[in-house]
Amino acid sequence: MKESDYLDRGIPLPRSNSRAAKQMRIATLLAILARSITQHVFQPTYLLEDKEDRDEIRLLLVNLAVKDSKKESFCRSLLLSIFPEEQAKNARKAIDRVVRDVAWCVQDLALDTDMEQFRSGVETVAQKAHETWKLVQNTREKFEPYFHLINYDDFEWNVLSFSSGRAITVPENAASASKDDEPVFVILPRIYAVADSEPEPVTPGVVVMRSQSTAAMEEVESNISSSPTAGRAGPRSREIRSRTKSISTNGTNGFLPRTNQSAVH
Repeated sequence: MKESDYLDRGIPLPRSNSRAAKQMRIATLLAILARSITQHVFQPTYLLEDKEDRDEIRLLLVNLAVKDSKKESFCRSLLLSIFPEEQAKNARKAIDRVVRDVAWCVQDLALDTDMEQFRSGVETVAQKAHETWKLVQNTREKFEPYFHLINYDDFEWNVLSFSSGRAITVPENAASASKDDEPVFVILPRIYAVADSEPEPVTPGVVVMRSQSTAAMEEVESNISSSPTAGRAGPRSREIRSRTKSISTNGTNGFLPRTNQSAVH
């Protein structure tokens, strides 16, 4: 999981089976799944397979929607009408890429006998995401998912909660243990509407709070302190120390216009 291309700065991941370690592994796996789906499935069209070319079109349409949403809607509709059979094949490939991405991250955690069932479950999730996103592709409005950790005064996050023994989401104000608590990592992205102005959030997105990652962070730091190489300030230790900082995006979907950064608190 730590080596996943989707997480430049990950959630603390102790190498143990403590409650905190298990929770952070669940959160990390959900984060990787969400980022892979966003990268491969949540595209404005499926015309192109090459990642760089796809991202260029995506960025172009986002910037166009900020300036002229009607023109963006027309362009996106036109692109979606081109080579429908080829786009359907590329959509299928996108789902397969999600399965490969996520399965690769857990190959050392799951038994071989469980992997087939796991892959099938991930494929089901990616397929449902694709079916839902097809509706979004064909709307007049432009919607984009972003993993930016931006706090709005009037728009809260949902928080990934493990209190029931399974991962659920609750409103940020209900999950926060104190006023000093804060979101530190985005698990599921917010969806933003882009219409002739800066993007505006329309769904809350899901985060992990600082208080939720504290126990895992302390366990990781403890393991580093007891390690024979504890005195070496290597890349990994620097990474761990930086994990409590707010994270804007991990490169998966960084198309949020910079102007929006100054408009929020």
